[in-house]
This record gives sequence, structure tokens and C-alpha cells, in this order.
Amino acid sequence: MIPNDLVKQAIVAYLKASSSLIAQLPDGTKGVREQYWRGTDFSYPNVRVELETQVDSSPNVDCNPALQDWSVHVFSQKQSSQEADDIAGIIMAYLRGSSFTQNTVKFQKVSVTENIPAIPEDEHTWRSQIRCRSVVYVV
Repeated sequence: MIPNDLVKQAIVAYLKASSSLIAQLPDGTKGVREQYWRGTDFSYPNVRVELETQVDSSPNVDCNPALQDWSVHVFSQKQSSQEADDIAGIIMAYLRGSSFTQNTVKFQKVSVTENIPAIPEDEHTWRSQIRCRSVVYVV
């Protein structure tokens, strides 16, 4: 398996490289972080990366490559869900079909497996979700 921290850092770095996405976030690149980041200094809208299942896709080859699922969440505090869904659309277009290498982790042809429309996260916050899957390698 590939260490979770390497995979998560690679996805976050790749999203931070999207000028279209960063232009939508008042905190710029600081608006993209891991899902369970515990800081308190942030603005809305923001983007969070959550790792999901990683499965060894070739058990006889040194645990490399692996099949990695992950989600990108967009949080907004506008009255309407539109902002969260608009930013999710930018992310989906950026990720779908992409192949990239970041921080020694190579992602081969990202699939967007689900585009989940914004739902209320709490009384003030909307959350949309893009679920993705890719074969990942350590290079």
C-alpha cells in the first residue's frame, strides 16, 4: 500500500495548482486542505480532501500500484447551494480524466465516480462532494 499521507498531500497539491479553483476561494491555496484539518483560521467557500479506500491492485509487485478512492468536498455558507455546486463543477472538470504526478505519487487517469449535489451540512453550511478513483503508484 501507499502511505495515506503521501496520497493525500499529492491530491491537495494538485488541487492547489488549479488557478480556476483557487480564484474562487478567498483564502487562495490555503482554502484547500485535508478533510479533518482542525484549524480555525479559514473562510468560506473552502475545499477539503478526504481519502477513502485504498486497495492493492497487484499483490505480487511490492504493493505498487494501488487503486485509490477519495472525495473532494466543497463547503459554502451562501444562502443558496449554487456556489458549492459551481465550485464542485470546476473541480470535476479539472480532475476528470487527468493523470498527474505530485510529491512522488503518480495518479493514472482519474475517474469521477460520483458528483453529489450540495446538501445542508449544518444550519449555515452547504457541502457538495466529488468522488474519485485512480490507480496510484510511487515513482
